Amino acid sequence: LSLPHIFREIHIFNESIAANSSLLSSNSYGNSSSSIQPVGIADVLPALSSAVARKSAKANDSEIIPISSSFTLSGDVIDIIHLPKENEIRIHLKSSSDGRRCMNPTFRGRLSGPSLAILEWEHDSIFANPNKTNDIIVGRYQVPSAGVYFIEIVTTLCNSITYLSDFTKQCLEDPRNSRITEIGSSLNILAVRRKSKTNLEFPLGFWKWKGDIEGNLNKRYTQLLFRFQPVGCYRTNSPECQTFSSLSRFEDYDFVW
Repeated sequence: LSLPHIFREIHIFNESIAANSSLLSSNSYGNSSSSIQPVGIADVLPALSSAVARKSAKANDSEIIPISSSFTLSGDVIDIIHLPKENEIRIHLKSSSDGRRCMNPTFRGRLSGPSLAILEWEHDSIFANPNKTNDIIVGRYQVPSAGVYFIEIVTTLCNSITYLSDFTKQCLEDPRNSRITEIGSSLNILAVRRKSKTNLEFPLGFWKWKGDIEGNLNKRYTQLLFRFQPVGCYRTNSPECQTFSSLSRFEDYDFVW
């Protein structure tokens, strides 16, 4: 729907309420008229923003990444979009006027599959304005080969640490509920269009799946989740704590120069 069409529908609806207000106030249902109020553009902007984002995603041959059913920023995140032609991940957040809790969150994202890659976020750049509230957070990736990759995105901070800020008063988001993507979420990454050699694109090398190095086609890719230390796990060796922080998850990858 175009904005002129939406404004027209709102105008017609509000005129209808005004024309029938006397009938509604005198009917046998008591105060039913109090539940019908005129509608303004602010009432439809959140839904319109989400609809435009999804329509735009479909038009650009993109993928919608499944969102976790429960996480600390569940009230702020609208959707997560993958734009394969741009090598981008976009997180759409509610506007600050729509009850958003975290104005400048910090995200951490990783792709795992044929190789490993960390997402680089625009708002993490030293050139980013720390006082600007963005409704779309853009992350970019670079991988040496195409294929299906698992993706995990977590929230580390509700509001990013800025230059000269007092970080001693800032707390991390609950690590047990910080993952905003569903476990097992994946995306299709297109073939690398650049014709430059791998050692020029990745001068320091990259982490590659051992099954591909060994030519073992029966060794399937598994998702490599972020390590974290749950509350209460500091300086403990309990099996549960070891599960979340173990380095064994990296054993299926070798570093290739």
